[in-house]
Amino acid sequence: MSSRLNCFHHTVHFSLTAENTPGSLPRILAVFERAGLCPQLVKASHFVDGLLAVDVYTEGVEEHLQQRLSGKLSALVGVSHLRREVILGAGQAKLAS
Repeated sequence: MSSRLNCFHHTVHFSLTAENTPGSLPRILAVFERAGLCPQLVKASHFVDGLLAVDVYTEGVEEHLQQRLSGKLSALVGVSHLRREVILGAGQAKLAS
């Protein structure tokens, strides 16, 4: 038997600016892979001034892991800017009993 319960979930959005080199995107995604995470959405855009804008969205990451990921991402070679935001959303969770 299962029931549905309205609840809040959160998505963490990491927004980075990095050098536009062939290794930048793989280095960024490797941080998530090493943490055992598979992002829900990754978007990369190349800017004329030689920079790469990368947005990574992942769900259900606890605060301490968010901080650890932020530290690892900002320490990467070529990353010049990092911003993190938590997006709260309402949804339905399916409970199994």
